[in-house]
Amino acid sequence: MCKKMLEHLGRPSNALLLRRLPHNEYKRVASDCAIVARIQDLDSVLDCEVLIPEIV
Repeated sequence: MCKKMLEHLGRPSNALLLRRLPHNEYKRVASDCAIVARIQDLDSVLDCEVLIPEIV
């Protein structure tokens, strides 16, 4: 991964709360507050597989 992308992943970002459905589908769970996520260990990102969920 390029350095610029790793720096971006280290910053807090808005996230969606998802529930897994059968057949590798996901459904967004409603939330009345903002969900903020940040990767704490950037080294672990280099060894992971990127998945793009289908939100229904």
